[in-house]
Amino acid sequence: MEEKSEYLNLFSPLNASIPVGMTPFTESLKSTYDRVVPFYENEIKKNLSEKKNILISAHGNSLRALCKYLFNISDTKINELEIPTGNPLLIEFGNNLKIEKYYYLDNSRSKEIIFNQ
Repeated sequence: MEEKSEYLNLFSPLNASIPVGMTPFTESLKSTYDRVVPFYENEIKKNLSEKKNILISAHGNSLRALCKYLFNISDTKINELEIPTGNPLLIEFGNNLKIEKYYYLDNSRSKEIIFNQ
């Protein structure tokens, strides 16, 4: 989006606090990853370590970024990751917060989960 686009006024009022010149006009997987990983490290991880169940509902790029981080997916392989809409992915963590088990709730609509590639 152009910096002086007529569509800027359609941005959420929540974005009003973004300083002039700092509004992101695109969002790459890298920029999403750079936002998602610190949130995971600072917020989600502490709840997991307290053995709390966590539900994450997000748009595709945020989920791809989180999967890239959690499953150690390479920059090349992340392009192959498909996340089916409306099919929750359950991830079970061990005491050391290492992934022990992961699966889609609806196996008939599951996609391959790329791990350590």
